[in-house]
Amino acid sequence: GQGWQVAIGSAAAPGARPAYALDARVRVLAAPVPPAAATGWRRRLDIARRQWRFGQAMAALVRAERPDVLLLNGVTLAAPVLLAAPGWAARTVVCDH
Repeated sequence: GQGWQVAIGSAAAPGARPAYALDARVRVLAAPVPPAAATGWRRRLDIARRQWRFGQAMAALVRAERPDVLLLNGVTLAAPVLLAAPGWAARTVVCDH
């Protein structure tokens, strides 16, 4: 039989593998987020904008790749993705390590 297609969402650069071991069949979907440049209240606004853009970019990748299961590490990573693609909530596992 055939197993599930699993993907993990990553804010790292495309092609970068997570620091932890993954089975070779797990696809890494990368939507890199540049570091915030501003300071003070502008930094907070910059972070919110970056998270929103990350959510949009990751949602587009998920729609294109269509994995059976999507793994997202952490609520701050998952929230913008699931806001942008709420239909994926039932197939998403949010974990924190």
